[in-house]
Amino acid sequence: MIYSGTLGPPEQLIPELSQVLLIQALSDHDFQRTEEFFAAAFPYADTLPPDALNWRLYAYANRVQLLAAAGDVSEAANLRQKLNDWMVDLESRYPAYTKLNDQVRATLLAHEGRYEEACAALERSTTPAPGPRWMIVVSNPAFDSMHSTPCFQSLLTRFEAHTAQERASVAEMRRSGQIPDRSSPRTGHSERDLPKPEA
Repeated sequence: MIYSGTLGPPEQLIPELSQVLLIQALSDHDFQRTEEFFAAAFPYADTLPPDALNWRLYAYANRVQLLAAAGDVSEAANLRQKLNDWMVDLESRYPAYTKLNDQVRATLLAHEGRYEEACAALERSTTPAPGPRWMIVVSNPAFDSMHSTPCFQSLLTRFEAHTAQERASVAEMRRSGQIPDRSSPRTGHSERDLPKPEA
């Protein structure tokens, strides 16, 4: 759907979907097709474009991985340096960007094999609590070789405990009537949401 344009032209790609394309390219080794798409969706020249902010930066970190996997190690290093310079510049002017940038930083560090630094960046980006996209970040291929490391296991344990606590809070809010219960084990809808059969 992404490549066919069903979801729109490359320039409109939701940055998080860059991870889907990266994983597919790592699986089928069709790096050229993916890089052509990335070049249109996440372009850069001497510097990153002004809209390379928030989750678009994350997509550029995925492009670094794609370039490296395709064998273009020098261009991967070039883009990595541009990303690092851009994040430092952004954070010097707008410190609030640091927390999100640390997710990008962690991805780049993990890809370089700098696991302890990657874990530290993830820790900073998820303190006091993980954000809504933490599962996307920790499932990034950059972290594949980190899964058995103690620091990553510790982070996953904390993330999973946070998720369990959030689920319990939502369940309690449903029980107490603070939010409606629209779920049903079989259909995902409560009976009152279903259309009534005609007589």
